[in-house]
Amino acid sequence: MSANLTIRLLTPADREALLALIQQEPANNLFQIADLYQFGMEDPARLVYYGAFRGDQLVADMMRYRQNYAVYWPLGEPAPLAEFADIARRAGLRFCTGVPAQVEPFLAHFDPASIKKRFQQRYYHLPPGALAASDHHGARRAGRDDIDALAAFYARDFFADLGRTTTPEEHRQHAVNNLEAGQITYCIYEGERIISAAHTTALHRTLRVGAGVAMIGAVATLESHRNRGLSTSCMAALCADLLGRGIAPYLFWHDPAAGRVYDKVGFQDIGDWMIASFEETP
Repeated sequence: MSANLTIRLLTPADREALLALIQQEPANNLFQIADLYQFGMEDPARLVYYGAFRGDQLVADMMRYRQNYAVYWPLGEPAPLAEFADIARRAGLRFCTGVPAQVEPFLAHFDPASIKKRFQQRYYHLPPGALAASDHHGARRAGRDDIDALAAFYARDFFADLGRTTTPEEHRQHAVNNLEAGQITYCIYEGERIISAAHTTALHRTLRVGAGVAMIGAVATLESHRNRGLSTSCMAALCADLLGRGIAPYLFWHDPAAGRVYDKVGFQDIGDWMIASFEETP
């Protein structure tokens, strides 16, 4: 056990202490913050948090969303990473995500053979006032009437190109879930077909102005309609909406073409985002 630290499962009574900890560095903990607000702490099959305490003070935490993990502690402070790793092994894990400075020390407590892949992407954010002017090409916020078109776009026209096997019905349910969870999607139509889209994958709103955060993903344009600035337009419209609500946009990318789109919108580089995958255990 790490010196002078007590580890236990966090409960709803610990929520404010947890928020005070992870909101110290919201860019590092965007998924932890968004998931806590979206799902709460009452469904342990979906989402749980473990905390390390020095006396009554919460000094480190580990989030488990199903079998996906994130850890956080203020760098320079001791953290019970070996104990957190033991908990994760017992519960089962498939992924660990976060900034490399937090993920790599956590991975050091696992058998290297159990780690299937490490993958780093560039991590960007869009500060207030940095959004570049853009022709929105008719980009608009999607609603319930757009669900079928979004499912067709992502299942047939986008993810099919990437070799994904997700069905249109699964994409339709995903679109419904996103809408009901308050996620935001912007899209561009040509006729009755969506030809470009972008949406938030994690979103936290707050009543405190300027305190919201959002992760953006699934930015795509049909191959037949690329090089017309449509992804830039969708992104610009989505980001204008977010910034107007006091929500700071973040994203990560590895495709240089995508990076050029985000540069045009006004995003700025803040480092790396890391995903580590683990071999599935029998």
